[in-house]
Amino acid sequence: MHIYHDQDITTFINTIIRYINYIYNLSKAKKDVTIYYYLTNCKKKMKTKILTPDQVNTGSTNMLTGVIHIWRQEEVYKTTIHELIHLFHLDGFHSLELSEYYKKKYQCTSQDVLINEAVTDFWAILINIFLTTKLVNKSYDEFVLFINCEKTFIKYQAQKILNLNKNYNLYTNVLSYYVVKAELFENLSRTLKIMDVKINNYDKLYKYVQTIKKIQQNKNINDKTLRMSIIELNV
Repeated sequence: MHIYHDQDITTFINTIIRYINYIYNLSKAKKDVTIYYYLTNCKKKMKTKILTPDQVNTGSTNMLTGVIHIWRQEEVYKTTIHELIHLFHLDGFHSLELSEYYKKKYQCTSQDVLINEAVTDFWAILINIFLTTKLVNKSYDEFVLFINCEKTFIKYQAQKILNLNKNYNLYTNVLSYYVVKAELFENLSRTLKIMDVKINNYDKLYKYVQTIKKIQQNKNINDKTLRMSIIELNV
C-alpha cells in the first residue's frame, strides 16, 4: 500500500488491512496487489447534467498489473471492496441483452451500460455494512438498520440521476452505479435468493430484473452529492 495523506492514518491502516484480508479470503486469490490511496477531501458532486468520472468515480483497477488507485477519502472502504471484486474477477460478465434491456427501460441514449458495475457495487455495499457492523461491535438489529438506511439512500440517489439528461451515462457507468443497483436493493431478500448469494451469478438475473418495477423520478431532489453509499467508518 502507498498512502498519501495529511493526517494520522493509524486507524485507517488497521481497518483497511482487515477489509483487504476479508476479500482475499472470500476470493481465495493468491496474486499480489498494489493499492495507491490518495486520502483527499474531494467529494463526489453533481456539476453537469452529463456526468464525468471526476464527479462519479473514486477508484480504478488495472487488471493487467494488479494496481488499484483510490483518490477520495469519501467511501474509501467501500471502494476498496469494489475494486478488489473487479481485480479478483468476482464480478463476472454481463450480457449485451441485459444492457440493451436497461437502456430501453430508462431511455438511456449512451452506447455502453456495464451491468456488472451495478452487481459489483451492490455486493461492495453489503460487505461494507457487514464489516462495519463487526468492527464497531454492533448487533444484528443494527446491521439490519444499516441495510435499511442504505436502501433508502440508494433509491434517493437513483431518483436524482433520473432527473438528468438521458445521456448521463456517456462518460462513466452512471446507470449501473445508481439506478440498476437501486433496483437490486428494492427487494433485497428476493435479489439475494435469485443470485444464490453469489457475487457473479448472472444465470437467473436477466429474467428476474424484468419483474422489478422501474425506479421513478423525484423532481424535488435538489442536493448535489453523488456518493453511492451512506454507511461509512471514519478514516
